[in-house]
Amino acid sequence: MLGIEIVEGEDKTKERGKDKYHEYGKTGSLLLRLCTPLFMTGKSVILDSSFCVLLAVIALKKMGVFSSALIKKRKYLPRYVKGEEIKAHFEDAPVGDSQRLPGEINWVKFDLCCLKEPDYVMTLMSTSESLHIHPNQK
Repeated sequence: MLGIEIVEGEDKTKERGKDKYHEYGKTGSLLLRLCTPLFMTGKSVILDSSFCVLLAVIALKKMGVFSSALIKKRKYLPRYVKGEEIKAHFEDAPVGDSQRLPGEINWVKFDLCCLKEPDYVMTLMSTSESLHIHPNQK
């Protein structure tokens, strides 16, 4: 566990005012606040699907922190993730097929790493991972 933040009531939040990461929403700003000690370290964090906010993951990369988060559809998929297109792309793929779908937002590259399962496509959003082993890796 990286950190913890105590949740306060609505009245305390109003007294405190907006935090400096408010433009990333409640979840994204919480993620950025919790990762502040890691800024500019080049370390990687593995995130729960609850922290799957692509713009916050991009902001983390700009701050020198790499990350990967499992994408799960609750009511909606995360913004900028075209789930129906991914599902259609893997429709006829064999189970176990994996692909890296590159993307870029605000000049920051990220990947959606997808793995075809028997009844769904597991997808990770990542700013640090690759599906291929680098030749120098052992």
